[in-house]
Amino acid sequence: MEDEIMDKLVCMHREELEKEDAHDVDRRLEKGFARWFKTHIWKLRKENPGVVSEALFALSCGPDLRVKSWIVNGVRYSTVDREKYLQTQNSGVMVDGTHEGDNIEFYGVLREILDLQYNSDLDIYRSVVLFRCDWFNQVGKTRGVRDDGHFKSINIQSFWYKDDPFILATQSKKIFYLQDTSLGNEWRIVQKFEHRNMYNVSEKDDHIFDVHQDDNCSDTEHEVHEGNADEDLDHL
Repeated sequence: MEDEIMDKLVCMHREELEKEDAHDVDRRLEKGFARWFKTHIWKLRKENPGVVSEALFALSCGPDLRVKSWIVNGVRYSTVDREKYLQTQNSGVMVDGTHEGDNIEFYGVLREILDLQYNSDLDIYRSVVLFRCDWFNQVGKTRGVRDDGHFKSINIQSFWYKDDPFILATQSKKIFYLQDTSLGNEWRIVQKFEHRNMYNVSEKDDHIFDVHQDDNCSDTEHEVHEGNADEDLDHL
């Protein structure tokens, strides 16, 4: 239902732009629709509150993006920039996917955490958490993945899937990267672990590959569990 309403609103805004000036309508629509949509919905809600659903009004409020650290199913993730001067590593990310028809594991680092909050009132919390990642390239003779049967190493200087950086937070699996001294500075050994053995504890140890909580990550604790994202998307 909301999709039909959004299509109608896009057509409405396009018609208004065409009446103003028929030149470069698509670019102007893309650039200005969000602001027009918010103004239109808020005005409509004020004049006739029953016409605008809570989900549509929440969407018009826009997302709230303000997170650098997040806990997913009890496991803490942080962005690369956040941990630049820390002694902990919480930015390693792995996700299952496909490449040219083959099932593979994508390895990367977390660049940005997007908490898309679409909240129209205090009683309903709508949120979708996305991770924006840099994915390490896994093809090529000199850059890619080296697997000797015991350890898997990846080159951290080459990237791929730059146009597909986003995953749901609940899709992520946390991994660590260890320096591969045999291959050189550009190579890291992929270290996996069972998430059920992870604990969100205070940062006290100096070992860079131990798992710790950054006590000063935010004023409010944020956490997401599997299943939340799909339920939240249904509300929009």
